[in-house]
Amino acid sequence: MKLNNIFSKGLLLLLGILVFTSCEDFLDINVDPNNPATGELNQLLPSSQLSMGAHLGGRSTAGGNINEHSMVFVQHMYTLGTSRFNIDGASYNIDWCDLYTNALRDIQLVINDGTEQELFAFVGIAQLQKAYIYSVLVDLFGDVPFSEASLGEEALNPNFEGGQGIYDALFTLIDEGIANLERPDISVTPTNDLFYNGNLENWVRMGNSLKMKLFNQIRLVDPTRATNGINAIIAAGNYIQTSAQDFQFQYSSGITPVGQHPLYVDNYWAGVTHYQSNYLINKMQTQNDPRIRYYMYRQSLDDPTGTDVPCDAIDCFYGYQGNGYIGRDHGDPSGIPNDNEIRTVFGVYPAAGLYDDGTTNATVSQLSSSGAGIHPMLTSWQMKFIEAEAALTLGTTGDPRQLMLDGINEQMDVVFAFGSAVDANAPAAASVDRDFY
Repeated sequence: MKLNNIFSKGLLLLLGILVFTSCEDFLDINVDPNNPATGELNQLLPSSQLSMGAHLGGRSTAGGNINEHSMVFVQHMYTLGTSRFNIDGASYNIDWCDLYTNALRDIQLVINDGTEQELFAFVGIAQLQKAYIYSVLVDLFGDVPFSEASLGEEALNPNFEGGQGIYDALFTLIDEGIANLERPDISVTPTNDLFYNGNLENWVRMGNSLKMKLFNQIRLVDPTRATNGINAIIAAGNYIQTSAQDFQFQYSSGITPVGQHPLYVDNYWAGVTHYQSNYLINKMQTQNDPRIRYYMYRQSLDDPTGTDVPCDAIDCFYGYQGNGYIGRDHGDPSGIPNDNEIRTVFGVYPAAGLYDDGTTNATVSQLSSSGAGIHPMLTSWQMKFIEAEAALTLGTTGDPRQLMLDGINEQMDVVFAFGSAVDANAPAAASVDRDFY
């Protein structure tokens, strides 16, 4: 009987402990098990890359003005605001906020958690992504928050730092990233890497290419450092030299959720948002540049008439360029006419729209093509142009003229190959006459 009492009391005590512990866990309402405070690195890394694609690659309905405005400044396209110099302090608010609160925050989490877990492949990739984003921010804005950014509550109002000091820190950050990627003890690589699919050799090439780009950009203030740095990278040869090694963001053909190229979404869905630049249209037509059919798609081959333009189609400021090309002059203050179904839109490269074969042209729609375009960030042809510029201005390795021609030919190869892969009507590189320059 006494033994039974002891057993019963013990059982009750055990049940009490279990109930108390369960209630304690249940009542811990400050911890949401469905939304962990820390994320898996294989989720955080692609999240940061998606943010880079959205805010560096195009308008994408919210943000993306960094690349869009750059395209306007070099007269590759016309927008109602930027092309009329209507830019103010709010023009980059979304990109600024989201790059800091999304991309750079996720990247810093990957660096911190990856270092703690000794997952150095993730750390190295994140460091190179961080260096790339900050190089863009410095080039665009000058002084920006850097050392105190992404510290959360530790620095709610991070100080702005000078661009030169940040550039120096970026060289160090790139070197650290490359060193982490080349560690002999790496056993785990990312499975959701949207840029290189976990290929660490290509990430190292990307890091060295970014260094070469930055060296070239400091050549006016430190030509000796720039010259030595560029020559060392060229001599080692471990940088982006083929299109297979290009650092670029690949969009998808997804519609729900939207994964298509921002320029495709903005111009092939319900309504055409942008105009092509009349300057670029005129330049490419005059030079007989074969890339014009890949860059631009004419919805109509006929001369515009009637209410489709605000004035005489041939002579007005609106700037009809002939052969069906309807663009816009930069600075044009006039309103938007009834031209949505005839204005020239973006073609098969890089937005994965339609190739202009000059025979089957029609009004574009959401289902015209895949929209699985690309946003080039560091490419083999871009590196050739950087090498050419450095060779011309600093006397670094290589013949400037030949490097420039190599860069042009590489870029054309990429355009033609990409176009023919997306649209069966587009000729491949081997069948395109490029004897125009």
